Amino acid sequence: MKESNATLHPWQSGPSELLKYALNMLRESEDCQRRISFLLIDCCVETLLKTYLLLPEEVGKQSISFHDRRKAAQGNFHDLIEAIKKAAAGKLSSYNLSHIEFYHDIRNHLYHQGNGITVPDGNLFGYAKLAAALMKELLGVDFTNHPVLVPEKREELDELQEKLDSSLKKLSFAAQLLIETAEPRLVLPSRLEKMRRLCKDIDVCNFQSKIDEFINLIDTSIQDEIVKKWIKGLIADSTFESVQALSNAKYIFESLSDPTFFYLIIIGTFYLPDERIEKDDLWSEEDVSLTFDDEEYHIAGLYQTANVYRNHINQYPGNEPDSLLRVIEKNRELISKLDELSSKLTQWLKGQVRKR
Repeated sequence: MKESNATLHPWQSGPSELLKYALNMLRESEDCQRRISFLLIDCCVETLLKTYLLLPEEVGKQSISFHDRRKAAQGNFHDLIEAIKKAAAGKLSSYNLSHIEFYHDIRNHLYHQGNGITVPDGNLFGYAKLAAALMKELLGVDFTNHPVLVPEKREELDELQEKLDSSLKKLSFAAQLLIETAEPRLVLPSRLEKMRRLCKDIDVCNFQSKIDEFINLIDTSIQDEIVKKWIKGLIADSTFESVQALSNAKYIFESLSDPTFFYLIIIGTFYLPDERIEKDDLWSEEDVSLTFDDEEYHIAGLYQTANVYRNHINQYPGNEPDSLLRVIEKNRELISKLDELSSKLTQWLKGQVRKR
């Protein structure tokens, strides 16, 4: 009975919400919050055990009759544990369920004499891990990879974040070197200053002047006539053109806030083209963002995605218990792709040097 955490059944929702809230509170250092977290974990454990006992046999696969299970669910905590030992013997054979009663006794002490009491980390995290294991085995909801319960994974993510940042910087430098070789005027300080002006404060009143300024930037910065014509073809010539052309213009203007992204649009189209992309199909009447934001379709999209993971990682961990592992795997994947791309840019540059 293993279910995706994103598609919970009604009987899974209540215990899951309790555990999720309790684990999120474990990040706090205040004694009061940690006590509340412990109480919530205990409430979650009692709820999930009762829920499991009252599930239909075809769902829970219990080993005792529904009559005995219902009687235990309505009894005291000791009755509940004894029924679980019998009903879920095959699922929980590797767990010592007497530990639940040990933690529940601590809960009783907290509940009745909780003022000023501190819960030791060993008990707090021990009960949290046991609750997560019970949730996974009995209700099929996996919290065992929640970042609070696997701090070593969070450390691994922090290390990967440093590597991702380094890979992005390496790629940015390589892209700048390539453009400096292919279109040297485009990296001049004066051109970079124009890019910064173009990407700021875009509104309906200044849009035409932004279009004119962008066209002038391209005309004075790019020598290759084919590249020049293609870039100008991505945007509107005036505010009288189609909505899509104007949308593309705004998208390109905003991309100038990060010159590396703009450079990679050019590089990925002309110097390291993807065989799936026909550059003649990218013009002002087509939504160019669909290509340039797609990490699997264009190197500019890869760069964008990596920046999202770098810039928003402080908002992690998310609400899904298994999101930590997904983020770790995604970071590994992005680092590998960025380093491979940097290597390709370096090889292109070496090839230009040999030609000289």
